[in-house]
Amino acid sequence: MEDAVAKFLNQLDESRKKKEPLSKGVDTGYAELDSKTCGLQRGELIVIGSRVSMGKTSLALNIAKNVSSVDNQCVLYFSLEMSSEQLINRIMTMASKVDGEYIRSGSISDNEWEKIIDAANSIGNARLIVDDTPGNAVESINDTCRACREKYGVDLVIIDYLQLITTKKAYERRQEVVAAIVGTLKMLAKELNIPVVVLSQISRDADKRDDHRPILADFREGAAVEEDADTVIFIYRDDYYNKDSAHKNIAEIILAKQTNGRCGTVYLNWNPRFCLFDNYYEDRPKTADLSKIVDTVCGEYGIDKESLLSKKRTSEIVLARQTIMYLCREYTDMSLEEIGKAVGSRDHTVVMSGISKIKSRISSDDELGERIGRLSQRMLSISD
Repeated sequence: MEDAVAKFLNQLDESRKKKEPLSKGVDTGYAELDSKTCGLQRGELIVIGSRVSMGKTSLALNIAKNVSSVDNQCVLYFSLEMSSEQLINRIMTMASKVDGEYIRSGSISDNEWEKIIDAANSIGNARLIVDDTPGNAVESINDTCRACREKYGVDLVIIDYLQLITTKKAYERRQEVVAAIVGTLKMLAKELNIPVVVLSQISRDADKRDDHRPILADFREGAAVEEDADTVIFIYRDDYYNKDSAHKNIAEIILAKQTNGRCGTVYLNWNPRFCLFDNYYEDRPKTADLSKIVDTVCGEYGIDKESLLSKKRTSEIVLARQTIMYLCREYTDMSLEEIGKAVGSRDHTVVMSGISKIKSRISSDDELGERIGRLSQRMLSISD
């Protein structure tokens, strides 16, 4: 144990001096998600789940593209549903930003053709390996991963998707099959010391609730996924359920479980024409002024700015801080760090937690929902 502690201290000291995370994983290309997770951690099983048509495959392909073409790391992508031709079509749509319908139909203008050629030059050099064997057994997936790790130095494995994976062993119930598959993939991640990402559908239970955001209990085959996954990420788009949503084409990336980190929500822009997820903060509209948000909320809750910035944690002060976090997120282009400073130097994880708590309470507390609604209207009038 003494040697292990000494090794840890050396690593921590090196991390401290370089001002880098102690355990730096594989960056997804999404700044806030990587900030919250320190990247996809090596040796961990990460599950990305959602209802159908939320964008699981698109998010996975965006990550694969970012890792393999931007960071030049090797990605092994198992597609149990789509062919390699379909995947290349979608990746080219993402990379070129030419409408996928135009690509499929061949209705390409000269300008769009140039974009596709430029994208092809970039993607052609990407270190991306695609295995599109249908109904692949987990044992075969393991063998392929080991061989590719040895031959190419694979840095990330992505499997699309869990419900289509089979096993060569016989089990009586589907829950037992899934438990065996998930356990095997978890051991594979640890053995190869790389992140293994597996996509998963969730049950219709989310559709039946007033708040359709997925929860861990929504996994179709019971507790195996929830228990064995090191990290669980859900995708939720409000405009999928509500055509008049104020958050059209905004995806919530919900960190529902993170064994070695905090949970919370980050946001990405979703462009359905290009099957593309982009960092959200770059396009957030600049509207309300921070000082006016703070003044308005302090007036609403009857507290002074000194208390707001203090270490006091009365229920009213905490609620005011969380409300400011929420309104800043909705109506300014401030980063999470800037929002944290506005309410007394809270770090970005506290900010995301506060925003998530307000969003959760709004859905169950009508009085608070009306209060936040009134404040939101004032923000809109301030920005006008």
